[in-house]
Amino acid sequence: MDLKEFFQAVLPAGEGWTPIILKGPMGGLTNFRWFELPTQLDKMVAYAEANADLDVYYSPFLYTKPPALSNTRHAAKDNVTKAACVWADGDDCPLDKLKIKPTITVQTSEKHWQGYWLLTDADDLSNDMLEALSRGLYEAHKNDGMDRGWPLSKKLRVPFTHNLKKVKPWEITLTINDEAITAAEFAAEYAPVERMGIEEEDFPTDIPSMFEVLGMVNRSYITDLATDDTFNDDEDRSSKMYHLQCALWEEGCSIVEAFAVVRATEFNKFEADGRGDGYLWKQINRDYARWKAEHSGPTENDLEASTRIGASYLLSEARELTLQDVDFLHVGEEEPMGLFVDQFAAWASTKSAMAPKQFHYAGALAILSSMFAKYAFLPTNVQKMPLNLYFLVLGRTTQSRKSTSLRLAESMMRDVAVGIGKGPDAFIAPEDSTGEALSAYLRTKPKESGLFAIDEVQDFFAHAAQKGSYMASMMPFLTKSYDGYIPAVARKDKGGKVAYQTATPYYMTFYGTGILDQAAKHLTTEKVESGFTPRCLVVIDDRDKYITSSQDVKLVAVSASTGRVEDKQRDFMLSNLIKSVTKFDTTFNARRAQRMENEEVRIPIEFEPGVFERWIEFSEEAKVLAERHMLNSRELFPGTERMTFSVLRIAALLAMYNGPTTKGTVVVTMREMLKAISLASIWLSSNEVFIHHVKNSNFSNKVDKLINFVARTDNGMVSIPKLMLKFQSEISGMRELKEIITYAQARGVIQEVVKGKTNNERFIKYTGGQV
Repeated sequence: MDLKEFFQAVLPAGEGWTPIILKGPMGGLTNFRWFELPTQLDKMVAYAEANADLDVYYSPFLYTKPPALSNTRHAAKDNVTKAACVWADGDDCPLDKLKIKPTITVQTSEKHWQGYWLLTDADDLSNDMLEALSRGLYEAHKNDGMDRGWPLSKKLRVPFTHNLKKVKPWEITLTINDEAITAAEFAAEYAPVERMGIEEEDFPTDIPSMFEVLGMVNRSYITDLATDDTFNDDEDRSSKMYHLQCALWEEGCSIVEAFAVVRATEFNKFEADGRGDGYLWKQINRDYARWKAEHSGPTENDLEASTRIGASYLLSEARELTLQDVDFLHVGEEEPMGLFVDQFAAWASTKSAMAPKQFHYAGALAILSSMFAKYAFLPTNVQKMPLNLYFLVLGRTTQSRKSTSLRLAESMMRDVAVGIGKGPDAFIAPEDSTGEALSAYLRTKPKESGLFAIDEVQDFFAHAAQKGSYMASMMPFLTKSYDGYIPAVARKDKGGKVAYQTATPYYMTFYGTGILDQAAKHLTTEKVESGFTPRCLVVIDDRDKYITSSQDVKLVAVSASTGRVEDKQRDFMLSNLIKSVTKFDTTFNARRAQRMENEEVRIPIEFEPGVFERWIEFSEEAKVLAERHMLNSRELFPGTERMTFSVLRIAALLAMYNGPTTKGTVVVTMREMLKAISLASIWLSSNEVFIHHVKNSNFSNKVDKLINFVARTDNGMVSIPKLMLKFQSEISGMRELKEIITYAQARGVIQEVVKGKTNNERFIKYTGGQV
């Protein structure tokens, strides 16, 4: 039995949805990908097999359609539409204790197993009855070590993947038992046990105080939740109660500990209306059953471990990064090769092996966008989208040769410009410019396109952040110019007269190079959420080994008659570029001569059937990945959304390399679209690394400062208001201070001492070593 046959055996027939689930960076089951069955069964199998070296889970039921393909809360009992078998998480229960052997036994570790009983008449049974039979099995063997895995929506391991909980990964296998069994025969040995309401523990006698629990949890944001005294009505009270309970359970607290905290809150609705602790206890048991059903994957120990790891903002890069191996191509799709970007990257690699391939891709695309953006646009319902691109090309060290691809690209652009009868810098703007000077220069080139490059972009970021700097205007200028217009300007001279310059169409490609860590330290999270940087395709050198500079230098052949370097690969690309630009230029100039100054002279990009729809599918997948990112979704999403539109632009530019069709149009085929989509993994994974470095370089400094300040006080303990007063000039407000405290807590060197419900009664105590 292979994996596809396994899924066909245990999953119900008919239409519905089911998830494949991977562990997130914090160790919990958080990376959901939903598949529609039966149409996407092959895709689901391929996805599970592609991640077979990881912990992979699924849920053996059909569900209603999830609100998003990455939704983590939809796999709950209320959304189950159909079950098809009896299931169990055998855990420590010896198999020889079973009265009926499973039809399929999945060996999840040396002594642990999960089982499925495929009843011959399962189609005649309701979901509740199959759950009741599963519970009857559990009740009979719970004292033998069987896990409480009977509720509908249970998450189980996928066969032929790995269990990574042990030091040595365990390859998960399955065995088959062909003996047929009916529901009646199973029930004769394991009588069904139906739900009779909420299982409730006895009312506790030893209840800790709220502050004892909050001190044990040591999470500032949970203390904030517990001491909140703002609420509007009973519905608001209920919402706050449940939110607080879930936060406590996610930190590994027991039902009793959650009860201790909630009953002392101002929003305890049972205290407010006089019903008292007995009713609150019943409600918390109900809420815990609901929460447990929604979290029936990892154990409490898993949750506790994931909380300890994931709460820290300052994770190692390897643990925090989850998008480094993303592949947006679907099963059956292959990355097209032989396009201009491949030709350029292969050729450029012969010039400098030290520059990584992704840098060469950026250089190739800079050529296309700088030369072809003036000729066409994407006719979307929102705007006539220009084809210019922005790049941030960042090396980890100077050995990355971050400028090499740029210089190779600029050299080719100059030769194309000369080849079509223009000046060598026709496509290249002056590098040494202020925002005002660059704006004035580009206004002299309306409806043209070209490249503006900044080397050592970290210096640009540093100057841009300084008020009064001569470069302070450059970043706003670049941000506004992204949409294809040099922005309008109004200035008042000394005499009070206003000089106005209208917006000028110009399609500028930006290419900034620099060192990753140095660039990151001059940016803030706000800068990567909006403005200039989200518009950039980030490209980062992912290598950890480099060759020496001397190994990267070679002698080349020079023609004795012309003095030119002989380079057939470059000549081939150069010839094609000159031909394509000449063809576009001819029709472009003809239209420009026939039309009014303010009329559109670019042509709309067209798409072969299904190509634009494939881009839409990719766009949604990419945005879902960013949205569900465990640590950086807020910072990652804006750049990812813009990246998907850049991919659309790239597909159009790849199609333009061969010039217009005989009808004078540009038509994007699936070949160009799949190439553009395949490159998207570079931009997304690089942006994730970039955001990680931006957040850590700034935030870690603030955390370090707070820890040092608390440690150096006389008694090693400081009140929240005093901390706010100390750091008010460096942080945005109380919310950011609480975030800093939370991540300092995760380092294990400070503890919150809670003496009351107000900030004045909350103190931060240093518990670490010598500072």
